[in-house]
Amino acid sequence: MYFFVLENDMTHPKNSTGHNRMQQQMLTTHSNFYHQSVSADGIHSRPLFAVQAGQDCEEALNSASMLLGAVDEIMTALTDEGMETNAIFGLRMLVEISKALVDSTTNAVMHAKSQGGAQ
Repeated sequence: MYFFVLENDMTHPKNSTGHNRMQQQMLTTHSNFYHQSVSADGIHSRPLFAVQAGQDCEEALNSASMLLGAVDEIMTALTDEGMETNAIFGLRMLVEISKALVDSTTNAVMHAKSQGGAQ
């Protein structure tokens, strides 16, 4: 299994006397995931899980990368053995979690880009 470590200018900030926008930590925004279609009483339910706001974007993206790496390994193994219902559910959850982690970093990246920080 391969894990990718994302690095950018924020990983190794340069010393400066001024406040550099690239040295500001980019943080996640709140992002819900795993919406069950209906609850026991037939009403659409609320999200079961969420990415919390204020987490480091780099850690969120690294976590998403590791989870997607796990999906790749599981899919490879299941290709030969056939898929069970629980495996399909597990893969769906891993993909949804990864998507939520990536989605939660989008606002911070777009904000930094609009401020002239990200290239």
